[in-house]
Amino acid sequence: MVDIRKLKDDDKSQVRTLELFCIREYLEGSLQKSWDDLPAELMEQLGASTKDSYDFYRDGGMSYVAVEKGQVVGFLFSRSSSTSTTSRRCFGSRTWECTRNTAARASD
Repeated sequence: MVDIRKLKDDDKSQVRTLELFCIREYLEGSLQKSWDDLPAELMEQLGASTKDSYDFYRDGGMSYVAVEKGQVVGFLFSRSSSTSTTSRRCFGSRTWECTRNTAARASD
């Protein structure tokens, strides 16, 4: 069973791993770029789970994770302001496939 709950500090490592795995899959599959060819400085800046961005979304109180058996299997970053709502999703069938592969890789 998958539980949906608000994003917490403790989720950061798993969310970051999941997001980078999905970015890697996209870069290597769609853009024909090798993950290993990217500079470390660039990898640290990719995605919405970087330190400053993660804190921004977590503190907004509208970001959630999907957790199954203690493993983050999806997330939604969202923050509302008086003029707009900002959101970034890594959730759904495509991400679910990434998550399953990530969980398998993590246990190897």
